[in-house]
Amino acid sequence: MHQRGWTTFKVHGRLGNKRVMGYGQLPFTASQAQEHEPWLVLEMGTSLTYQDTPEGAQIRDAQNRIQARYPGGSFFAGLGRPWAGLHALDTVRRDAAASGYSFTTEVGPETDKVRVQVDAKPFGLIYHIDLDDDRVDSVEFFKSGQSIGLWEFEYEQAVESRSLRFSRVNQTAQSGKMPGMNWLFREINREADRAVNP
Repeated sequence: MHQRGWTTFKVHGRLGNKRVMGYGQLPFTASQAQEHEPWLVLEMGTSLTYQDTPEGAQIRDAQNRIQARYPGGSFFAGLGRPWAGLHALDTVRRDAAASGYSFTTEVGPETDKVRVQVDAKPFGLIYHIDLDDDRVDSVEFFKSGQSIGLWEFEYEQAVESRSLRFSRVNQTAQSGKMPGMNWLFREINREADRAVNP
């Protein structure tokens, strides 16, 4: 996928009691970013859909009503990122620093695997990153040290000539500021509150 310069990917897992499913497209080089532009669709259970395209990013509810609008690229923050001249490990750490969160990096028994732990007490994220393939393999979600979710990423090494279809965002209203990694911590908080007050 890196030789090709872009890939499609899938996301699956859970956060709290919500099943999380998604898919998208990721360019790895500036030359491929025009033809194979970045986009993401992420479904949080049946209640919210996060959609991100170069034109803009939106959160929609179950009735397809827009709940929030942000600049394009907002929901790639804290996940695998489109080409920016940096490795996946560096983009995760920079996203954490830009959002004001502390982080630690730990090399696993396999030297090509790294864990990055991001702390926003009482919440936290642990990223599992493959250095050789330069990708985020999974993200674990925590509250008060207890795991409340796991998202896994599946990258397509062999992609058909056609890429997955996606709907462009019609960004007509003023967007909020880019949330950075905060959008992930908001979701953890939402699910933690729901578990206490269903």
